[in-house]
Amino acid sequence: MSDYGICKLIIHVDKDERYVISETLEYEDMLQLCGLPRKSEKYIHSNTIKVIKKDQDFTLDCQLKEYNRLGVSKAVYEFDDPYSTLEQHFFKAANTLVAGDDYILHLNAFNY
Repeated sequence: MSDYGICKLIIHVDKDERYVISETLEYEDMLQLCGLPRKSEKYIHSNTIKVIKKDQDFTLDCQLKEYNRLGVSKAVYEFDDPYSTLEQHFFKAANTLVAGDDYILHLNAFNY
C-alpha cells in the first residue's frame, strides 16, 4: 500500500458566516509528502476530504489517493455535484458537524 499525501485546509467562519480557507498545500507539496518527485506526469486523481469540528475551525484533511506522473504545480478541485459551490459544500459540512456527525466530501482534481 502506498503512502498518502495530506493536504490540510483550515476553514473558519467569519461574522457573515462565510467560510474562508486560511491554509492550503499545493499539489507538489502533497507529492513531496508522499515521497514522490515534485515533477510528475499528467494526472487525474480523486480526493476525499473529511471535515472535523475543532472549536470554531474546520480542519479538512485531503488525501491524495491516486496519481499519474506528469509535471504540474497545482490542482483544481471539481465537486461531484457540479451545481453546488465550494461555500455551499462547506455550509452543508458545518450543518452536519453541528448535528454531531463527520462529513466526507468527495472531490475530483484535475490539471490546469
